[in-house]
Amino acid sequence: MRSKRHWLFLVVLAGVFLRLWHLTRLSFWCDEAEAVFLGSLSVPEMLRFIVTQDAHPPLFYLLVHQMLKLGQGDLWLRLLPALAGLACLPTGWFLARKMLDEEGAFFFLLLLTFSPVHILWSQVLKSYSLFSLFGLASSILFLKCPGENKRSIFLLWLSDLLLLYLHHYSVFFILAQFLTLFLLRKLSRGWLVFFALLFLAWIPWLIYLPGQIAYTSAIIRRIPQWLRWPYFFFYTVLGETVSPFNLTVVVPAALFSLAGWWSGFWRWKNLVREQGVYLLLVALLPLVVIPFRSTLPQNLVPFTTFWYLMLAAGAKTNWKSTAAFCGVLICMIVSVSFYHAGVASQFHDISRLAPFREIGRFLTEQAGENDIIITNEDRKWVNGRPVSIFDRYYQGKAAVLAVRPEDGPIERLDQRVQPYKGVWLLQTYAGEEPWNMKLRQHFTGKFVLVEAREYLRNERWLERIKTGQRSYYYYLTLCHFTRKGR
Repeated sequence: MRSKRHWLFLVVLAGVFLRLWHLTRLSFWCDEAEAVFLGSLSVPEMLRFIVTQDAHPPLFYLLVHQMLKLGQGDLWLRLLPALAGLACLPTGWFLARKMLDEEGAFFFLLLLTFSPVHILWSQVLKSYSLFSLFGLASSILFLKCPGENKRSIFLLWLSDLLLLYLHHYSVFFILAQFLTLFLLRKLSRGWLVFFALLFLAWIPWLIYLPGQIAYTSAIIRRIPQWLRWPYFFFYTVLGETVSPFNLTVVVPAALFSLAGWWSGFWRWKNLVREQGVYLLLVALLPLVVIPFRSTLPQNLVPFTTFWYLMLAAGAKTNWKSTAAFCGVLICMIVSVSFYHAGVASQFHDISRLAPFREIGRFLTEQAGENDIIITNEDRKWVNGRPVSIFDRYYQGKAAVLAVRPEDGPIERLDQRVQPYKGVWLLQTYAGEEPWNMKLRQHFTGKFVLVEAREYLRNERWLERIKTGQRSYYYYLTLCHFTRKGR
């Protein structure tokens, strides 16, 4: 027993380390800058913005709003997802122990500890680790509720309500609970009142859902339809930090995962009836939204834990299933090592590695009052103060101007830069490449290029999938121009 506790302690310690290590190594990402922008607004302004220009309910942004009153630092703000990610470890273990046994719970804890997606989203200022935590807590409370007292049912109701205000896809947790009771013929009048009250408490935000759906329906996802379901399972095991062309990792991960899930499915049928029905529903129901173009893999991160439960359930079926489990775990650890090492060639979203902190410090030292910095960021303003990733790290005296394709002809910039001796052009090449090249060529023709820095050489993976040909680009460039004859 003592030996088991020691191993359990070591695994939890590893989970803590992997979620806190390098917590501030990477600069803020674009979605984190958006969270800070929304959290910086007054609550009425935030809500007005969210209902027409965002895809999420307000609870997480309200939490960020409160945190910003106490501090602005990267470490402070990222503590929110990090602590939620840490809390998922004991909460997930408790759920697995309730479903399986202590040995199965230990196997599940291993997967959750070394899960690339759960580690990543524990270090990003987004709602997904908190969403995962409340999803696990809600599942525990639901499986505990039948025959329990009113206090347990109230805690379940409160947990479900918080879920609904954290993320719209949390509806799948509530739907799985409803269908479980319905299929097992346990949907009593009391439970109908429970769900009716939950729906009534959700209505204040539900009425704004059509506006958010209209916003997300205009978003174009580049992943082809036929790849979206396979990519979800890829994402569940390997996350965002293994290249799909890294076949030495991808092929074994696919084979081991399929074998593990097959074993787990047969073991799953031996669970207590209520547990088996609920967990099958909560794992499968979210798959129906994968084809929607508003769905990103990270939207379904909380549901990956139930696929881990299936892997853990089958881990001790026989020696083959144990080997498959170990293979999955090793592939996860490889992905985590790529993440913490910052191996750019393995990242699906190279923008996560953009060194805005270093660039901000460099320009703080190098750009003077006679210079202007031009960036193609989507810069926002709160109370007369700019809010963007670059503005978060730049503390210098040079003027900063954000330009976008929709601002009009590039030639209009000539008048804006006329008073300045030097121009620093900071460009991200995530789309709009022809316009970005035209912008750079415009300044190259009118100024002298003193220095050009290029960051994060990246392969266009989707083009390689579609055409079989490789092509590359630099995600971020910084060019310094001075006027001719000076």
